[in-house]
Amino acid sequence: MQFDYDGEKEFTMRTEEGIITENDLDDVSQEIRELFMDRHEKWKAGNNMIEREWRNNELLETDWMMIPDASFKGVDLEGSYYLHEVKAYRKALREYDLTYPNRPIKPKFL
Repeated sequence: MQFDYDGEKEFTMRTEEGIITENDLDDVSQEIRELFMDRHEKWKAGNNMIEREWRNNELLETDWMMIPDASFKGVDLEGSYYLHEVKAYRKALREYDLTYPNRPIKPKFL
């Protein structure tokens, strides 16, 4: 058996019968179902660590923009469009459910 992460936060398990996802659990044996669930939980825990690290790095990259006299591309950030967008992005990062498949979208100017 092989366990995969396909880049879309979809956990799959390859068996002799083919690829199994969560949607297929009703159609497999109890033994396969239990193995799938055990591996899935371990995968989610590992994936949460990866997502948490990504989120924390994204916050670190924009920390400097929260300084009151910071400027970006020659524009004082205080009261600017840039600061508004960065604050919204940082809020979305802090509220990000690490198991949800869609990451917050970084503003295009960053």
